[in-house]
Amino acid sequence: MIDIVAAIEAIKISINCVKVVSEGLKAIKEVDQKLDFLEMKQQLVKLTENLLNAEEKIYELDTKLSLQQSIEHQSDGNIMWIIKELKRSGPYCSTCFGDEGKTITLNDNGDGSWNCPKCKNHFHTKQWRQDQDEKHRRIKRLYKV
Repeated sequence: MIDIVAAIEAIKISINCVKVVSEGLKAIKEVDQKLDFLEMKQQLVKLTENLLNAEEKIYELDTKLSLQQSIEHQSDGNIMWIIKELKRSGPYCSTCFGDEGKTITLNDNGDGSWNCPKCKNHFHTKQWRQDQDEKHRRIKRLYKV
């Protein structure tokens, strides 16, 4: 009889061990699921960041394209104008626009010449150059230089 009691006791212990192992496996499975969920959340955060970066880049490129389509170069003076709804604004520095894509408004000297406050370049129309040449000729005649 002792053998039967020992056998039953061993079976009970084995059943309890199986229960403990089963509960441990369940806990491991739950932890794995939680880790998978956290990894998916991290991936979602990364994808959201990538989407926001892509949307920002699209906005920048769209703005740049819109500017490129609305800008007009005036060869007389080498200056840039923005044309929107048949209205012209500017003039803008062609150097700053070409180098950096920035629209820097030129300071108008009121005589067909402008200067850029950023790059310090000067821009002149053909008429301004002709007027300057005429002034120099008059000065030379006056002083016979």
